[in-house]
Parts: sequence; C-alpha cells; structure tokens
Amino acid sequence: MTEKLYYLDPYQTEFTSRLVSSRRIDTKKGTRWQVILEASCFYPAGGGQPSDRGTLNDREVEEVLLENDEVVHLLSSPLDEGTQEVFGRIEPMHRRHFMQQHTGQHLISAVLHRHCGYPTRSVHLGDSCSSIEIEGTDITPFEIIQVEDEVNRIICENREVKARFVDQDQLEEIELRRSLKTDRNIRIVEIDDADQVGCGGVHLRRTGEIRLVKHVATESVRDNSRLMFVIGDAAMADYREKSRIASRMVEFLSAPQAEVLPKLDEYIEKNADRDRSCTAVLRRLNSYIAAEIYNRGIPMHSGRIVTAELLEADAGQIREIADGICTIGPVFLALAARSGNGVKWIVAAPDSRPGLFDELKETLMPLIDGKGGGRPPFWQGGGNNPPGITAFLDAFSSAVSRMEK
Repeated sequence: MTEKLYYLDPYQTEFTSRLVSSRRIDTKKGTRWQVILEASCFYPAGGGQPSDRGTLNDREVEEVLLENDEVVHLLSSPLDEGTQEVFGRIEPMHRRHFMQQHTGQHLISAVLHRHCGYPTRSVHLGDSCSSIEIEGTDITPFEIIQVEDEVNRIICENREVKARFVDQDQLEEIELRRSLKTDRNIRIVEIDDADQVGCGGVHLRRTGEIRLVKHVATESVRDNSRLMFVIGDAAMADYREKSRIASRMVEFLSAPQAEVLPKLDEYIEKNADRDRSCTAVLRRLNSYIAAEIYNRGIPMHSGRIVTAELLEADAGQIREIADGICTIGPVFLALAARSGNGVKWIVAAPDSRPGLFDELKETLMPLIDGKGGGRPPFWQGGGNNPPGITAFLDAFSSAVSRMEK
C-alpha cells in the first residue's frame, strides 16, 4: 500500500520515495510507464477532483490512479534503468486551485442543504468554474444570493477544516450531510460548525483560504438545477476581468458605473432602430438593383436571360436580389459576386425548365471551381476562382441562348 503523503500534508509539493515497480503498459492513448512508489504526494483522480500534475525525476506524470490502495503514476517516458529512488514534484498552483474548488464546494453544498433544504446530487470541479447539481428546479435568485452571502460569511470567519479517518463505531456520533459511499477507509472532512461529510479529497486547512465564492449562472438539467460558481483565486480572476469590462463600458458609454446598465439598454435600442432602418433601406435598394438587372436582360421565348456580377454582396443579398428579379417575370438567371477570396453564385430558371442546372453544371462549375446545389427554381453555392466569374456568366448566357433557339 502506498503511503499517501497528500493526506498527511496537503500543502506538501515535493517528496522523495523509493521505487516499488515500473513497467511498460499499452493504453488507449499509447504506450505508458506505470510507476508505483512507497510514498507519494500525487493525489489520484476521484470524488470529482482531478489528479495532480507534476513530474517524477523530471518525467511528466500524465495521470494518477488509485488501484488496490496503490497510487499508480502513468508516465509518457520511462525512468532511467536502475532507478531506485525517485524525486517527485507536483504543480502547487494546480493543487491549490482544486483544494479551493473542493473545500468551496463542500461549503456551498452544506449551506444549500442546511439553509435551503437542497441536497447536492452531483458536482464538477473545473479549471475556471465549478458546478453543483441540486434536486429540483425551485431555487430562486433570492435564495442563491442568501447562499452566496452565508458561504462568504463563513469564509471570512476563517473556520477550521479538519479531515480524519474513523471506524464504524465512531460514525454513530457524527451527523453527516449525506450517506457514505463506502464502509472501509472512512474519511470525514469537517468544516467547523458547518459541515461533516465523507470525502477522500484534499482540502484546505481553513475556510479563509477559499477567499471568495460567486454564483455566475444557473441552468436546468433534467428535473434538477445546475448552479455554477467561481471559487477562490478563479473568483478573484473573474472579478478582475469583469471590472476591466465594466471600466471599458463606463468609458465607452461616458456614464458612471451605476448608470451603465440603463445606458447600455438605451444604446442597444437605438442600434436596433438603426438596424431596422438600414434593413428597410437595403431592401429598397435591392429591389431597385433587381429591376435594373432585369431590364438589362435579353428577352427569349421562355423568359429573359439575366446575368450580372454583384460587387461584394453576401449570400443573403444575392438571394434577395434574385428573388426580386424572379418576381418581375420569368427569367433564366445567373448572379455571382466576389466574397473574400472566393465566389458566391445563384442560378434560377423558369418553371418550364426545372432541369436547367443539371444540364449546365458540368460546364459552369469548373469555370469558378465551384460547387453547390438546390432544387427548382433556385440553385446556389460557392467557388474558389473569382477571375472565372465573367466566363461563368457568359457560358450561362450562351448555353441558354442555344437552348431557346
């Protein structure tokens, strides 16, 4: 059995231990070297907390598992032949982050349960944000604020956090927040006068080290609610980023911070009005363009042949102009426009020629290195050869003229 140094001192980040075994194994991720030591600071993944990161003799530890009470380190490269003693180092900021997440999650779950009656169903401890899934969807914004305030009050009181192993007899004297998931190696993590729960994770020594907890979002998951929180140093980083954004908005809107939200609403509404006006003007412009292009068309027996190259039009504008042209009268239509380094095109045919594009695509598409499709009366797509637009339009006009003679 590996001596678990992370339980003796969760703040220890360097250690030396004798090598027990090292062997090569094949995994889904490729070849790895499985290393077992007499003692280890590396916390193995479990209980929602990911494994530690770090090195053994300067070899990166990719994953840490717990198998049959042995801490198993998976390395991407082998230790030197003849190695008997190993020096390990874990990433201290990674360990600190997840100690903050885990202890913070215990405290949030305790307050949710004790003050609001919402038991925790599952947790996820993330790199930037952690989530707690609670039973039901009835929690209110006011309750969430109450939970947040109570959690941060306990953080400020800097209460002691203790972890200890107990046997079955001692359990009768302990009021646990939730039932145990195991009946062996029972470890209780206690936040003074706030929470007692079975847990195998690594935790802070005092609540003050959590620093800050802030609720950031809520979403419904099945019949439950998932609450997202930023915790610890991640919460401070989130606050700094939001302060930077708020300062930029104060500057942009020329308003004090207290007036930013109403000013922003006003700005959004003004821009929405402007967008609606611009859309209306663009539609009128497109209808004029459609009429002008239609009038330049060549009359034929089944409809006009209409072709045009549009300047820097997007796919939506091309389609709107094409719709406008087709509403004037029956047409054989081909429009194309440069779009960045490519081409946007659209072809239309009168009802009497539903198979037009199928007849012409082998001739037209190579000219613009294009592809696309559709169904009568419209076909559209893109291409990679803008210089071929003129040839594309001329080939379309010539082919339709031959068909109509």
